[in-house]
Amino acid sequence: MRYLVIAVCIELVALAFLKKGWGFPYSLIPIGFLVLSYFVFEKALVVVPLSAAYALWAGIGIVGSIAIGRVFFGEALSLAGYAFIALITIGIVGLAFSR
Repeated sequence: MRYLVIAVCIELVALAFLKKGWGFPYSLIPIGFLVLSYFVFEKALVVVPLSAAYALWAGIGIVGSIAIGRVFFGEALSLAGYAFIALITIGIVGLAFSR
């Protein structure tokens, strides 16, 4: 599970670099982070079932990217958006504890 969280964190760093959009050659930085993220994700798949790993990867990535967008780029959501994020978070926690 530790590798899964690390992989998602690395992916979120890559997404933040993509959003910043400095252009070439800086666009190679997120590509490097994404490749590293997939290598770490591969390590997670040794101990976490694929279906749970990918669902957790996607859910944590969604919540994390929204948090990064809000904190670093001033992107806002509606109240309904935050409610749906809460539902995603409930699903992530449920998946994590149902293994």
